[in-house]
Amino acid sequence: MIVGAAFWVVLAGAAVATWLAPARVRPGLLAAVSFVFLARLDPRGLAVMLAFALAFRALAPLAARPRRAFVLPVLIVAILAYLAWFKYLPPVLAALRGAGEAVSPVVPLGLSYFSFKLIHYALETARGNLPPSGLGSYLAWVFLLPTFTAGPIERFDHFLAARPPRLDGALVAEGLTRVAHGLIKKFVLVGIVIESISPGHGTPAQVGRLLAELPERPVPEVWGFCALSFLTMYLDFSAYSDIAIGASLLLGYRIMENFDWPILASDISAFWSRWHMTLTGWCQSYVFMPVLGLTRRLTAAIFAGFLAIGLWHAGTGCWAAWGLYHAAGVIAFHAWQSARERRGAAGEVGPVRRAAGTLLTLAFVTGSFALLAGDEAGGLRDGLRILARLAGLDLPARAEAS
Repeated sequence: MIVGAAFWVVLAGAAVATWLAPARVRPGLLAAVSFVFLARLDPRGLAVMLAFALAFRALAPLAARPRRAFVLPVLIVAILAYLAWFKYLPPVLAALRGAGEAVSPVVPLGLSYFSFKLIHYALETARGNLPPSGLGSYLAWVFLLPTFTAGPIERFDHFLAARPPRLDGALVAEGLTRVAHGLIKKFVLVGIVIESISPGHGTPAQVGRLLAELPERPVPEVWGFCALSFLTMYLDFSAYSDIAIGASLLLGYRIMENFDWPILASDISAFWSRWHMTLTGWCQSYVFMPVLGLTRRLTAAIFAGFLAIGLWHAGTGCWAAWGLYHAAGVIAFHAWQSARERRGAAGEVGPVRRAAGTLLTLAFVTGSFALLAGDEAGGLRDGLRILARLAGLDLPARAEAS
């Protein structure tokens, strides 16, 4: 997310201008300010994205007609191809060539969020689920400055419905407080506290040192490394969400929440109802449910949904494995829960069992960050080596080419 000085100056100016302007022109004004600011950072990428946004706006309604149903898959394939060209094709080509370093094009600003928002718009428009809206509101939703680069993945119907009718002191206080929470997480907890505990935590150089010394590293130390990686991502990502939500309030929009204290979840299923909630909700609506409808198999739907969550972050083996790892955890939890129900043991969970469940969930999630550490080093094999070390096992390193 953009949090430099220019962002705050533009945000303050946009907030004042938006609330002083007549209500009918506010969305268009906000869309223009957001687009111009973002286009200064990535002019070519934003020009292509504007063309995609306008094409989806014009063509998606046609997909609601029986004879024009083909428009919907064409739009979805087009935006997925654009996403894949920058995010997924380069690592695949590098793997096929056996290259050590993938030569990747610069990914356009906010591409993953942008793509998923347009797919949501096309599907819900074709289903007739979106209320009428003006072009200004549509473009304000697509290019909303606080959310464009790091989410949350706002739904268009929620964006239109959850707009506060007027600016008042309570709204300003809420927005500024939420921004302050995000800044404290980002610059105090991550930038000062975690940096003082482990300088440059999670960087390729640090992960490389860990891998070089992995057989000699005590298991608790490796657990501590992965736990700190988990905590860093949580604080960093939730900080950006706090800033985006607070800044959007100042601009007149109450956008969707993205985190709900996932570190307090007492099971892995509850964790995923609290972690990156807008991405999870998107994948549940547009991956999990369609796969479940096609296959009638819960396991297949869960694996498909979590694979999409993993690959949404990056098209690498480590992120794919991370998604499948969590899918296996959710499936195992549901199997255990079903077995308890068959035995008649399901019921109210006491505080001791809830605390134990929370600790077990945190341990399980922490383990997944071993896989992501591999993404900063040599790839999936290195991630699996760190994961095995958490269990006290030692996998051999990749053999060096002679």
